[in-house]
Amino acid sequence: MAVMIHRALLATEKIQENKSYSALEKYQDDSHIADYAKESVSVLTGEGMIQGDQNHSFHPTRYAKRAEAARVLLRIL
Repeated sequence: MAVMIHRALLATEKIQENKSYSALEKYQDDSHIADYAKESVSVLTGEGMIQGDQNHSFHPTRYAKRAEAARVLLRIL
């Protein structure tokens, strides 16, 4: 989901590319984020569009819950 949102925001020029992955340090499970998704997760985290959970985990291998997806969509609108 993060990659699709990131690419859509890049295509509409609502955000700019950022090759820094520093925002990933916030997540305890950052090593489990796929290489192709690291930039997207980092940019969206840095922009405040995604936040992870209260345990500082991103859970990159599980599906987003409906409420989580709705929260992200509200933040980008």
